[in-house]
Amino acid sequence: MESPSRKTRLGRLWIYLLLIVVIFGVAAGIFVQTFQAANGGPTVATYRRGSLFVSIPYGALRAGTGRLTLEILDPEDRVLGRKETPLEIGEGAGTWKEEIRLEKALPIEDLVWHRVHYRFVYDDGKGEALEGAESISQILRTPVVHILGQQSYLSGSQAAVRVIVTDSSNEPVTGRGWVRIELADSGQTPRKLFVGRLNKRGTTEAQFQFPAGVVGNHQVRYAAETAIGSTEFIQTVRLQDKVAILLTTEKPIYQPGQMIHARALALDRANHEAVGNRQLVFEVEDSRGNKVFKKVMRTDEFGIAWAEFGLADEVNLGTYHLRALLGEAGAEGSNTAETALTVERYVLPKFKVAIDFAGKDAKPKHGYRPGDRVTGTVQANYFFGKPLEAAEVSVKATGMDVVMFEAGSAEGKTDREGTYRFDFKLPNFFAGRPLSHGAAQVVVEATVRDTAGHAETRGEPITVSESPLLITAVPEGGTFIPNLENQVFILTSYADGTPAKTGLRIRATGNAEQHATTDEGGVAVVRVTPDGGSGTLQIEAKDKEGNTGGNTITMQSRQGQEQILLRTERAVYCPGDMMNLRVFSTKKQGTAYVDIVKEGQTVLTRDLDIVGGQAELRLAATPTMAGTVDISAYLFGGDARPIADHRLVFVQPADELRIETTTDAPSYKPGGDARIRFRVTNSRGQGVRAALGLQVVDEAVFALAEKQPGFAKVFFYLEQEVMKPRYEIHAIGLPETVEPTEESKTEQRDRAARALFSATEMVNNNRFQTEFGRTIPLTKYWEYAGRYRTHFQTQMVTISESLRRACAEKTGEEDVTKVFDRLA
Repeated sequence: MESPSRKTRLGRLWIYLLLIVVIFGVAAGIFVQTFQAANGGPTVATYRRGSLFVSIPYGALRAGTGRLTLEILDPEDRVLGRKETPLEIGEGAGTWKEEIRLEKALPIEDLVWHRVHYRFVYDDGKGEALEGAESISQILRTPVVHILGQQSYLSGSQAAVRVIVTDSSNEPVTGRGWVRIELADSGQTPRKLFVGRLNKRGTTEAQFQFPAGVVGNHQVRYAAETAIGSTEFIQTVRLQDKVAILLTTEKPIYQPGQMIHARALALDRANHEAVGNRQLVFEVEDSRGNKVFKKVMRTDEFGIAWAEFGLADEVNLGTYHLRALLGEAGAEGSNTAETALTVERYVLPKFKVAIDFAGKDAKPKHGYRPGDRVTGTVQANYFFGKPLEAAEVSVKATGMDVVMFEAGSAEGKTDREGTYRFDFKLPNFFAGRPLSHGAAQVVVEATVRDTAGHAETRGEPITVSESPLLITAVPEGGTFIPNLENQVFILTSYADGTPAKTGLRIRATGNAEQHATTDEGGVAVVRVTPDGGSGTLQIEAKDKEGNTGGNTITMQSRQGQEQILLRTERAVYCPGDMMNLRVFSTKKQGTAYVDIVKEGQTVLTRDLDIVGGQAELRLAATPTMAGTVDISAYLFGGDARPIADHRLVFVQPADELRIETTTDAPSYKPGGDARIRFRVTNSRGQGVRAALGLQVVDEAVFALAEKQPGFAKVFFYLEQEVMKPRYEIHAIGLPETVEPTEESKTEQRDRAARALFSATEMVNNNRFQTEFGRTIPLTKYWEYAGRYRTHFQTQMVTISESLRRACAEKTGEEDVTKVFDRLA
C-alpha cells in the first residue's frame, strides 16, 4: 500500500502536468485554433477607428433579461476596452452585435494578439452565465486587397492599376469603401495619384498619370478603407524615361576611307511624339572593341540628330558597332540603340544576277516534291541595264541532312538577252524538318562569270515536301479552352509558304464533322468545343487543282475546371473604331475584369458582370492606343487565383504621312544635276511640315547586303521584340498584317491577323501581382507569445503554491483532486 506522502507527491505531479497541458493548450488556442461558439457558429470582429465591432453567436437555454459585459484583454488580463449593456435574450440561438471602444487605439499588429471576453448574467441570478473568450487573431475579419499592375512605368505616362478588395471569402465587401494610391517616398510629402470609391464589385477604375521627369525607384502606397476595416501596402516601382531610338546609316557596308553617315530618330514610347532638344551621343566601336568615335549632339524639334564619321585608310576590318545614347551614360532614364556595320575591302559587283523559277510563260510552282525536275532561268545584267552575253553560268542546288549535300546542278552560257535556262532533277529523298511540317529547304545558287573573269553569285531557296499542301490549326486562345466554344483558325499553304485556297473537312473529338473553305489568304475559321480531355483534330484539304493534304493535331487544353475566353471581332483597328469584346466563362455568374496593356503597362481597366456565362464590353480605339495592344480578361477562381485569357490587337496610327516624289528627268548622266521634289501629306491629303531623310547610294552596294527600307512604322509600333510565336506560320508575316490594304481585302487581312496574333503570345516580364490583408500581421507574434507564456507561468506558480498550502493543511486521506476542486 502506497504511503500518504507518496500519494500526495504523485497527485501534485499529476496536477502540475495537467496545469502545463492546460496552459499551453490555452496558448495554442490563442495563436492557432479557431473558436466555435455555443451554437456552433463563428464569432466575427472588425476593427475601425479605435473600435472593435463584434458579432457573437450564443445559445441560451432560457429567455430572460440580464447584463452583457464585453472586455478586450491583453496578455496580462488588463482591460483595454470595456462595454456593459442591459439586454433581453430569447431562448435558443441568437447573436450579440456590439461595439467595444478601446481606451487607446492600437495598430492592427498589436490588436490581433489580444482577446475578447464576454459574459452574460441573468438578472434573477438563476441559470448559468453565458461566458467565453476569443482570440482576436482568429475572429478578426479584414479586407483582402488584390493588386495587378507593373513593376516599372513610363515617367509622365498614363497608367492604370487593377485594385480589387474582397473579404477573406473572396466576396465583395458591402458598404462604402475607397482606395487611395500615392507616391510616398520617405522624407517627402506624399503625392496623390488616385482616390476613388469601390463599386459593388469591390473594385475601382484606378487610372492616373505619373509625374513627368521623375525617374528611378519610388514607393507607391496603396490604402483601402472599407466597412470591415482598412489596410495598406507599399510597392517599390521604377519610373523610366523610355524613348525608342531608330538608328540608321545610308548603307550596311563600308570600306576604309569612306564616310559613315549616321542618323537617329527619337520618339517617346508613351505617345510616339518627337523627343526634341535632348542630348544624344553617337559612339563607334571597332571590331576589336576600341572606341574610335564619339560626338555629342542635340535632337532637333523632330527628334532627329545626325553625325558623320570618316574611316581612316588603314583601320581594323570586321564588324563595327554604332551606338546612340540619349542622356548621360549610366544616368537614370538613359536610352540606347545599337546597330552593326561591316567594314571591309570589297569590290562592288559589276552586274546583278537574278533567278526565276517560273519564267515568263510558265505557271508559278509552289514547291517541289522529291524527284521533281527544277527548271528556271538565270538573268544577268549590268547595273546600267545591258545584258551579259556568253557569260558562263553554273547552277548548283544544296540541301541539308546531317551534312550539306549536292541536290542537283547544271551548267551553260547566257544568250544575247543575258538569260540561261536550267533544268535538273532533285533526289528521291529528303530529310524534312518537323517544325516545317516535314518540308526541307534547298538553296539554288547561280554563279555567273563574265568574259573578263569577274564572277557574281545569287542564291534562292526552294521548298521540297512530300505533301503539296501544309496545314496548321491555331486555337483563338493559343491553346484549347475546355468546356467553351473555341474558334479555330485553319491555315493552308503550299510548301513554299504561298497561301492556298482549299476546301476543308474537319473532324474533332466530341464534335460533329464540319466543312469549310479557306479564303484567298489561306485562312478559314471553324468552331470546336473541347471537353478538357485528350482528343484530336483531323483536317483534310484539297485545292481546285487536285492537290491534297492532311494533318492530325492533338488538342492540348488548359487545365482547371474554371475557364475564361476573350474574343475580339477584329485584330486591326483604326482610331475611332469600336472594339467589341466578348468574354465567355464556365462560371455562369460573377465578375470579369478586363485590362488594356500598352507598351508593357496597363492603361485602362474595366469590370463586367458575367450573366449566363457571358459578358460584353465596347471600347473606342483611341490615337493613344496606336501600336500593339494586349487585352487581358480574367476572373478569380475558388482559390483566389486569377484565371486569364488575352488577345493581341493592332491600332493603326491616327494620321500616317505619305510622301510623293517627282524628278525633273527620267535619267541622268554622270556628273549631271538632278532635281527631286518631295511632297508630304497626311491621310486627308493636306500638306504637312515634316523632316525628310534622304539616302542616295549606288544600287550595287545593296547587292552586297540587302536593306529593307520603310520599316520605321514596324519598328515604332509593332512590338516584335516581346512577341513569342506559339506556332510556325509561313504564309503570314507580322509587317503585312498591319500595313494598309484595299477595302475589298480588309476582312481577309483581318482574319489573317487574328490567326497570326492567336499564334503569338506577349512576353511581359513587367507584371506585378500581389495580395495582402488575408493573413494577420506576424511582426509582434513572438513578443506576445512571450508575454502570454510569462503570465501563464506566473498563474501556474500561484495556483501550485495555493495547492501546496492546502495539501499541507490536510492530514486526512482526502484526495488531492478534491482539494483542487475546493480551491477552484
